[in-house]
Amino acid sequence: KLEEHAAAKLARKNADLIVANPVTETGAGFAADTNRAVLIYADGRREELALQTKEAMAGRILDAVVSIYHEGRSMLL
Repeated sequence: KLEEHAAAKLARKNADLIVANPVTETGAGFAADTNRAVLIYADGRREELALQTKEAMAGRILDAVVSIYHEGRSMLL
């Protein structure tokens, strides 16, 4: 359900990428120092991000954004 909702929002917003994270899971969400997520790309790819520090996750999300930009698929161009 989380991924379905995120994929629908990605399409509705015509975005390049959306991060779906289960904020109610133990060890994830707002009250934790760690998180896990799924990156959902506009081309249909999905990338699972295992439980990790929020700092590490931010770096991985930034890497994904930079990759999209360099591939020339970004709405930012």
